[in-house]
Amino acid sequence: MMARIAVSGRGELDAANQAMIDSLLARGHLPDAWRPVWQRVPRHLFVPDTLWVNELPLSRQGDPDGWAEAAYADLPLITLYDDGATPVSGPVGNSPAGCLSAPSVVAGILDAARVETASHILEIGAGSGWTPALLAAYAPGNTVISIEVDPVLANKARDTLAAAGFGPSSGVSVVAADGRFGYQLAAPFERVIATCAVYRVPQAWIEQTEVGGLVVTPWRTAMLDGLLLVLESHGNGSASGGFVDSASFTALCGQRRSTQQGPIRGGETRQTVLYSGKVFDDHGAHLAVALLVPDVDRWTEQLPHGHVIRLDAPGTGSWAWAQFPDGDDGPYQVRQGGPRRLWDEVEVAYQWWRSRDCPEYARFGVTVSRYGQSVWLDDPTNIVHQIMLSRN
Repeated sequence: MMARIAVSGRGELDAANQAMIDSLLARGHLPDAWRPVWQRVPRHLFVPDTLWVNELPLSRQGDPDGWAEAAYADLPLITLYDDGATPVSGPVGNSPAGCLSAPSVVAGILDAARVETASHILEIGAGSGWTPALLAAYAPGNTVISIEVDPVLANKARDTLAAAGFGPSSGVSVVAADGRFGYQLAAPFERVIATCAVYRVPQAWIEQTEVGGLVVTPWRTAMLDGLLLVLESHGNGSASGGFVDSASFTALCGQRRSTQQGPIRGGETRQTVLYSGKVFDDHGAHLAVALLVPDVDRWTEQLPHGHVIRLDAPGTGSWAWAQFPDGDDGPYQVRQGGPRRLWDEVEVAYQWWRSRDCPEYARFGVTVSRYGQSVWLDDPTNIVHQIMLSRN
């Protein structure tokens, strides 16, 4: 629940910024070294006048107090749906395309990037400009190049940064370009930091990171919303690393995928003893299942007395739904159809995870090379999932 903020001037917004910083520090999300930076770069300067919060439209002019509350809530703020085709004055669209990330998530990304040892940084996804401003304020004199695929958003980010005191002389540049390809003109970089999620880490990011430099990006699968991945460049077109936190972000433009549910036809009904929470409420189990049951989208539908899990494999027309009434210890009803039996695959994958001593997500790692991307458990030779000949 967002705290009420009565907006009568800058003082109240500055106080709200300080309260947010104190909360992040108390919860261990924000390292103390970042305190003065966040004080200098208040979030409200980068919050658009119109946006969506919890799938509801919000206007600064129509509800200034609600807008201020949203600015300092630890929530992601959706700023664009369907690449601008959906007006902010109406209901949410089909696909979020722009987002001001939750403060705790931004703090986690900046901490994982270890930017205290970096002076030349590429950021993928300028958005409203808040993250590049934080990066520039952390070490004045550093170079921060931020890529934004939408030229209109890139111009808005430049204007917002300039108004906040981060014009061209501050070392921050916003470039309108496709982030999948990095920015070869200014490479190599000591850090490549993405504020959008990828299904496959673009090879250009690895190639443009100097030896020992880091690529920090939210990473996702069709079934898994996201984990924060930190890769170290080996300088030969390859990089490897592991997952350090959860991180749910909108997908990189060019890697977005349709998530529409397919039709349910026929199918078979059976029972399962596997409760959904054992799979999807544990990051380690969820990651393992997402890797071993690839190309499958997941939805959760809340019911008055329980919930339903819906799975879809668009490429094959396969589907499954499983119903989980509140207070029911099972067995639970499952219906599935198509050439793949998706819930059967989930059960097999879950048992694989249990047979490996229920590994946490931090035991998994990723290697990216010119030949593709592989996800492994404990050791790079113990590959769990692999995409060969990866293309951006």
